[in-house]
Amino acid sequence: MMLDMEIIFGIDVSKHSSNVAILIDGRTFKEFKITNNRPGYKILDDALNSFRSPKVIFESSGIYSRSIRSFLQRENWNYTEINPLAAKKRHGWV
Repeated sequence: MMLDMEIIFGIDVSKHSSNVAILIDGRTFKEFKITNNRPGYKILDDALNSFRSPKVIFESSGIYSRSIRSFLQRENWNYTEINPLAAKKRHGWV
């Protein structure tokens, strides 16, 4: 049943667009691309609203991640913003 599953939206933020992967219990359910503007964030908001308590995770990418952070805050979505260098160090990639 979907209510007991862990839903994660992993977002890879770029300059003009973002790639979104929806994971359900660690398995890719759906992937799509949005523009980093109001129409793109409406698509993301609709997707987030189709699940109960989804988690949102994205890497901090300087100025590029500011608008998605603002959107998530404005719409009261809980999110985790990961520092990419810290994540790489934690996993031994640096």
